[in-house]
Amino acid sequence: LLNLGGASSATVGGSALDMSGTTLNLGVRPLVLLAGGSTLATTVGPFTKVTSGSLTVNALVSTDGAGNTLSLTGPLLDLTDTTVTLQKIVDQPSGNTDTFSVALAATEPFIRITSSTLSLNGAGTDLVSRINDTGAPLSLSGVALIAGGSNASTINLSGSLLDLNSPIARTTLTSPDPQVQVANTTITQTGLSSLIEIVGAVTISGPLLDAGNSTLSTGKSVLDIQGNLLGNTPAALFSLDPTLVTASNDFIKLSPGASFNVMGPLLTDVGGTLTAGGSLLSATAGGNLSSSTASPVFQFTGSQVSTTGDFFNLQGSFGGSSSGFNGHTGFIHVDQLVNLGSGSSTLLFSVEDRGDTIVDSGLLVNNVSANGSIGNGTFASGLAGWTSQGAVSVVPNLGTITSPTGHDLAFLSTGTGAVADTTSTLSQSFTLVAPSTVRV
Repeated sequence: LLNLGGASSATVGGSALDMSGTTLNLGVRPLVLLAGGSTLATTVGPFTKVTSGSLTVNALVSTDGAGNTLSLTGPLLDLTDTTVTLQKIVDQPSGNTDTFSVALAATEPFIRITSSTLSLNGAGTDLVSRINDTGAPLSLSGVALIAGGSNASTINLSGSLLDLNSPIARTTLTSPDPQVQVANTTITQTGLSSLIEIVGAVTISGPLLDAGNSTLSTGKSVLDIQGNLLGNTPAALFSLDPTLVTASNDFIKLSPGASFNVMGPLLTDVGGTLTAGGSLLSATAGGNLSSSTASPVFQFTGSQVSTTGDFFNLQGSFGGSSSGFNGHTGFIHVDQLVNLGSGSSTLLFSVEDRGDTIVDSGLLVNNVSANGSIGNGTFASGLAGWTSQGAVSVVPNLGTITSPTGHDLAFLSTGTGAVADTTSTLSQSFTLVAPSTVRV
């Protein structure tokens, strides 16, 4: 639609494309082509605005990689009541010498989707990539995505929803708002990428994801950290209320050698359903996780959580200091863990070290109930009614950690007293006469 070549330059005081009630299909051609060191700049966004109708193009911008400049002010894409199909957002050849910059207001999104469908059909195509390859620290304002609307929005892609890539110097996202904000939205992400990927050194000033009444599915993990992530916000990194999330792999994964330092909880969920093909949290081969919050790192209320692997797979440095999480009332707080139908069930708590651990592990359990079917759930009578193996005891507190309900705590640990010094379990079989909810 727009072709700039031969070191041409154009400045647009509005959108490059603003269409309403129109169907535009460019097939394999891009919306804008930059070549030969050309420059395109916008002073007011969004760069592309589509209302009703539909848009089909190969990419919003395509370049020959020969030193072109794309300088945008405001969102790249703003969709309302429409359908947009792309292969890529921006198509640049590998090894390009182009410059691409976007200036956003503090809470302004890179992409906004309202009651619309966006499909990225290119293999491994990311929706939002915020890359710092300048070699110097970089601060970026704005957020990645806001999606919702009175009618449901849909996003289909095979790459990451958000790729934060800063391999040389640290990138700081300055917005206090969640980078990804979705409501009444279905996101289907296939392929080998995670929904959110972090490579290199990244600092965030707000949460990563806030989702309500949505459905998210990913071909790998929800969050994959391959570097160092610093969270400078007391808010939860992920807030779900309620949302259906399905991860083919671990929900949160720290790749070997990755580190993760946050001020607030990792995840809060109300009434959601979370399913992971691996663990809820996995940190292996030197992965480091630290949190300074006084709140539980994981908080579930009315949630259903299912993992194929261990709930937590931790084989690295883990804590808020050398002695553990600072000021924690508990690493995980669960209320209404899972809904069960009537009949016989067994509730099992287990803590296990599988090698490559630096310190022994422990698990505190408190105030277990299921419509009166579980006996001695407050552990007021010690371990009566429970079956235990390994190092299991009842304690009033563990250091500064006390029960939020004032009851005693069951403490399971590895090391001395555990089966083979590695495993301790606590279980109880019970029968529900009517459907109920297990609370922990």
